[in-house]
Amino acid sequence: PNQPANQTIGPIFVEFVDNAIHSFTPGEAPPVDKPVDEGEETVEEGEETGDETVEEPEMAAAPVDNQLANFEGSEFDERWWGDAVEGAFECRPAAPGYESEQALHLTLDLAPDQYPGCGTDWGALQDWSHAEGLRFMWKSDTPGLTFSIVLMVDGTPFETYLETPEGDWTEVVIPWDAFERASWADAGGPETFDPARVESLGFGTGNWEQAQKGQIWIDDLQLVVEGEAMTPDFDKFALWTGDTKLRGANIWQRVVVPSLDGPDFWGAAR
Repeated sequence: PNQPANQTIGPIFVEFVDNAIHSFTPGEAPPVDKPVDEGEETVEEGEETGDETVEEPEMAAAPVDNQLANFEGSEFDERWWGDAVEGAFECRPAAPGYESEQALHLTLDLAPDQYPGCGTDWGALQDWSHAEGLRFMWKSDTPGLTFSIVLMVDGTPFETYLETPEGDWTEVVIPWDAFERASWADAGGPETFDPARVESLGFGTGNWEQAQKGQIWIDDLQLVVEGEAMTPDFDKFALWTGDTKLRGANIWQRVVVPSLDGPDFWGAAR
């Protein structure tokens, strides 16, 4: 048997050893096929596994002097968007501004259940956790218009509602806890407002029952930082003694005191 081995098997073995020597790379272990358990799914090279790496969104730099917008300059179209409702809604910078040349000017002539708005996207997350809320100056030629502010946090809208004031420029201060998750938000997402993850800000108009017609000016939009007053400086007692005749629970209970309210307190539709 030695002779057949030398003549037949020997050359094959020598060739095998020679190939093994030439293909050997120092420091690298030869590949070993891992046994596959029965029922285990295998993934071919180039096949997607379904596992995605979620990248954390980019964070924006803190606003200078906590100023978010003063609506001066000519870059409005690059920074703000607006819903197009021809003849019924427009959102553009215009005079007058609050101690400046111009402000954000909203004109609306809306039927019930129309809700156009305008806003700004920063392209990166805004961390406003050092602040306590928002403040801005505004006025309107029509008091009592329904107005909302919407802040998007991780794709979920949080909103608060206001009514336009009467008279000249008025300061509005809104703490973070005034923003609640919108009833029209999609399922999922955060349940509570997080000022450290704001994506965009929007102003909304419209009312579900009443037509809305008038003009609104907004200016000097900024953050309220710790140590600043969270409420405007005004005489609260004037709400009871001045033109508003505010009487708290009496208004809710629809109690009219003729000596205080006069005969037309509730109006013709009471």
